[in-house]
Amino acid sequence: MSNPAPALTLTDAQHQVLEALSKSRLASHREVQRAQVLLMAAEGLANEWISRVVGVSPATVRA
Repeated sequence: MSNPAPALTLTDAQHQVLEALSKSRLASHREVQRAQVLLMAAEGLANEWISRVVGVSPATVRA
């Protein structure tokens, strides 16, 4: 098994934008998923877990 990735560091402004985007009904599905992935990565969650919760491949999460 690979080493876990370090938690993503976000500024308060970045976090606010991603929170809003992750709940948006107007943004594309892909943008909402990307925001969700980034927020979970900032929490330090494992890529495998993020991929399962968001419904994307682990490679997508790593990218």
